Amino acid sequence: MAGIIASCNTNHKQGRKTMTGLKRPRPLKPGDTVAVIAASSRSKPEAVKKAEKGLTDLGFKVIIGNSCYAEHGNLSGTDVERAGDINKMFTDPSVDGIFMLTGGYGSQRCYNLLDIEVIKNNPKFFIGYSDVTMLLNIINQQGGFVAYHGPMASTAYENFDEYSYSHFKKCVFSDEALGSITNPPEREIKTLIGGKAEGVLTGGNLSLLASSIGTAYEIDTKGKIFLIEDVNERLYKIDRMLVQLLNAGKFKDCAGVIFGDFANCPPEKPSEEYKILSLEDIFNDLIMPIKKPVIYNVACGHCMPTLTLPFGSVMKLDADNRSMTIL
Repeated sequence: MAGIIASCNTNHKQGRKTMTGLKRPRPLKPGDTVAVIAASSRSKPEAVKKAEKGLTDLGFKVIIGNSCYAEHGNLSGTDVERAGDINKMFTDPSVDGIFMLTGGYGSQRCYNLLDIEVIKNNPKFFIGYSDVTMLLNIINQQGGFVAYHGPMASTAYENFDEYSYSHFKKCVFSDEALGSITNPPEREIKTLIGGKAEGVLTGGNLSLLASSIGTAYEIDTKGKIFLIEDVNERLYKIDRMLVQLLNAGKFKDCAGVIFGDFANCPPEKPSEEYKILSLEDIFNDLIMPIKKPVIYNVACGHCMPTLTLPFGSVMKLDADNRSMTIL
């Protein structure tokens, strides 16, 4: 049965809010049964076999959901098929953990078909990222338990670099808090705004976070550490989506910000007539005025090496010393 993540009671007289972590599903162990399901883009059969082998090599019994082989245009089955797989695996008492196959596009079409009561009453280890961003946050905000922002099952876990594999295994198999989190040695965390903050970790892919605004599944950042990453986006689109979150009050509400990887988001080629802002320019213009602790260039997202992080657990962020600690 799920335990409670360590909570942090703070002094209201000092103007700080009480931060409490969510329930944490029990970690997995060799011999457990895990399910692989697809909520987004269609995958090739080789990717499914790769996922099955990788999880089998970790010692799991593996169930492949029907959505993994289903096709509906560019999607891995119809919305009903994909949402049905999620509901089914949370309902099935033989399934101990759920691994998302891949990202892409499509999970948003499943939100209103999810059985939230089933999910809430059956907390299980759940991992994915990218297009899975808001599924993680629905599990946090409506299901009431921790979900993991980490690599998809279609990634061959046995081919991970040591850094990525060690962080992944700590989240999958250990019942202990992660403690101090650092970047790989070759990648320096940078400070945008100094200071310290503490709160429940939330966030994910910028595109998905921005698209949640104004919906029943809108990201809640109040008093939280807000992690943001993205991939394959032109810089003006990153600018626009950050402005959307800014205007929606998401940076005003949060306790601190972590910018992860922005893979393949290079600046457009400038010319003498057409100047452009760099990613750091955009951060300086839009984020500096929030005057809250902010770090960037964290190895999390569509990059390798990469971190696996427990969304819904309490994090201490020390932007002065460029450090993160999961309690």
